[in-house]
Amino acid sequence: MRLSSKHIVIFLLMMVNCSLLSAQELEFLFNQKAYNQIENFCDKKVELGTMNQVDYFWFSLSLEQLEKPYKNLKLLQMGSQQFSTDTTLKELLAFAYYEMGNYKMASPLLAEFNSFES
Repeated sequence: MRLSSKHIVIFLLMMVNCSLLSAQELEFLFNQKAYNQIENFCDKKVELGTMNQVDYFWFSLSLEQLEKPYKNLKLLQMGSQQFSTDTTLKELLAFAYYEMGNYKMASPLLAEFNSFES
């Protein structure tokens, strides 16, 4: 019997009680446009303090799709602080500031990336 992607998503949703989702499962859900499920799972991971860099990445992209810029900004601030050497999170944070019109905060972060290219 071959399972459809819908069956797989339902299976993953049922497994949330057994364990928190891995980064690969978050990526799968993102590709299935299950942004609300990613938000719910990652909110639990934030509460437990078990977020890693990849979790922050998929959570941020999902919040963008859900059009939750303030929650996304807060998330990226927290992730960038926790993983200060992760350039992907810093870049997402810079663009989040920029998109919200906070150029004062975006400018130094964006300048950092320009210096990497030189």
